[in-house]
Amino acid sequence: MAQGTTLILAAPMWIGYVSYDGIPAYSDGNGTFYWDTCLELNNQLQGVPGEFEYLSMSVTGFVDYFESSTMYNNGGEEGYQIGAIDYYSTHSSAESAFAATNPAANFGSGWYPAPMSGISGYGLSIGLGTGGITVSYSISMPAGVTESISTSNSPSEIVQFDGNNAEVANLTWTFNIVHTESNAAFPNAFEDDAPGLIIILNFNPSQQYAASFNVDFENYAITSYYVCSYYTTETIWVQTEWEVIVTPQSSTTASISGQLYIYGSPYAPSPPYSYVTGVVSGEYYIPCG
Repeated sequence: MAQGTTLILAAPMWIGYVSYDGIPAYSDGNGTFYWDTCLELNNQLQGVPGEFEYLSMSVTGFVDYFESSTMYNNGGEEGYQIGAIDYYSTHSSAESAFAATNPAANFGSGWYPAPMSGISGYGLSIGLGTGGITVSYSISMPAGVTESISTSNSPSEIVQFDGNNAEVANLTWTFNIVHTESNAAFPNAFEDDAPGLIIILNFNPSQQYAASFNVDFENYAITSYYVCSYYTTETIWVQTEWEVIVTPQSSTTASISGQLYIYGSPYAPSPPYSYVTGVVSGEYYIPCG
């Protein structure tokens, strides 16, 4: 934790340790699905005393799928991944505190990565920068593999308060891979570094506040393919909700804590205690001739 900021990591809450690969959320004979998310929040309150205050934050998500040799030998391939930072679904006008993003941001300026195609990797620099943590890292596909990235900030709403604007949007990245590789990982990451915001209306320094938003993950793979016979698919998804608790220490500083919840987890049936919301498999006939 840098001076004046609070870093909150998801992995230790669920698996008890910080993992470079993320949370090993679901594993079967086809491969292993990983995800992770973290927040860095500024402890300094900013705004107009007596009207509103806000805290800036950096929100990051990580998604990965490791393809097994079994899936590879069965003709399978990694399809696509989805990552989302969703301020829209949890927003309510009745809330005294809510999470949002900077309405001046766009994909490639505050929301990363930008849309791209035919790339083998990209770099991200996460954190609040001045007065906080800044970590630069690279995302790389397996050798010879490229992907394309498409983005959306829909649905979205501009929220007006005390003469200011904030955007509550569902920021979504789709990583199209469509490639196969034996015993290989296909990692991706996404972030709101615009920065994200925790906005508190009618601020009272003696009151505690809570704001929530979702970070979601999905992976789709063709797990086997047999020409002139059939193919099988598997979709794994995770819907999580961050709850950020803000306890003012004064009119200008706050103590911050957070908890991450997973909808529908631990996931059952087999394997038990997987950190996902759901898994759906399908089998489809392939006509021949």
